Amino acid sequence: MTIKFLKIYIAVPLVLLCMTTPSFCQIEKDIHQLNKINEELLTEQVKEIIYKNVEGNKTIFLGEADHKYGADLKAKFEIVKYLVQELGYKDIVFESDFFALSFFHNGNSLYKMWRYSDQIWDMAQFFKDNNVTLYGMDNKFNAKDSYTHFIPYLQESISPFNISLEERFINLSKETILNNGLTNGKKLSQNDIEYLNHYVHSLLDNTKIQSDKKCK
Repeated sequence: MTIKFLKIYIAVPLVLLCMTTPSFCQIEKDIHQLNKINEELLTEQVKEIIYKNVEGNKTIFLGEADHKYGADLKAKFEIVKYLVQELGYKDIVFESDFFALSFFHNGNSLYKMWRYSDQIWDMAQFFKDNNVTLYGMDNKFNAKDSYTHFIPYLQESISPFNISLEERFINLSKETILNNGLTNGKKLSQNDIEYLNHYVHSLLDNTKIQSDKKCK
């Protein structure tokens, strides 16, 4: 019995090894050496490979091993510089607050993992110097700018139509949606959720708002 179990235990790693080896070989052919991080990171060979792979594409996704590592962010910055300076890309989308980065371009519009990163400020200056527009793609209101400016901005936008935000909507927005909505949303009752849905749709369906070109 012991021998049979031993064979099974040995066989499983061998099977896994056989399954992963071809996969690693497939990945290995796409691994290319870079220069040192404190030098010009991208070699001419790597630039040529990037160019061949992105040519004609309007959208390029750049990933990272983890948000916490400055070396990853710096390496990504070098790739971004190449895309902007040599290939002409001018729009950068971050995994960050959509509202904040659409209307307010400063440190408080970014998530704290980037806001407190030393590397991000060199990148921000580069964006400014090269007329690069920064956008957010996350629909969560997690940036400080959203908490500070969303309600006033929304009220200002609908004031020309003689509409005032209801106090309940303002309070629910501040207490839950804007105050780290990722977790505080659980505090909403079913009645609160139904109210918010109804109220937001009433604004979206308002004929005066729909007729305004700025809101389209």
